Amino acid sequence: MEIFELFDNLEELIAGAGRIPLTGKVVINEDELIEVIEQIRNALPEELRQARWVLKERKRLIADAENEAREIVQQAKDYTAKLIDENEITKMAKQQAQEIIQKAQEEARTIRLESYAYAERVLAKLEELLKNYTEAVQRGRAELKKDEGRAQG
Repeated sequence: MEIFELFDNLEELIAGAGRIPLTGKVVINEDELIEVIEQIRNALPEELRQARWVLKERKRLIADAENEAREIVQQAKDYTAKLIDENEITKMAKQQAQEIIQKAQEEARTIRLESYAYAERVLAKLEELLKNYTEAVQRGRAELKKDEGRAQG
């Protein structure tokens, strides 16, 4: 029987007891009173065990909820760190790609400038050779004209 029902029985026993006039006191059957008190004693430990179990279960549920909350927070932190790491990796990859592109552009510019310089040197040398050949041809023609003039004369 539930403890509150037993207290209700005790109240009914008192309310149904005979009253002593002018004293405010009641006469209760001793055996009935002892029986209800005994029932309360017997029920009380079960009620206390249940109350303790409820408190223990409440603490366990709170601890479980706190652990789960900590795990969720840790997972969120881990996920955030992962996103940050991935973002950092992406940033580093973009930076490295930019550096590679810049280096390639600089190397291409250097190669272009060197090829222009090389072409300029080759053309200058060719110009010098052509100038020398032209001068040699002109000397040869002049020599020919001289020889032609001597042969006619």
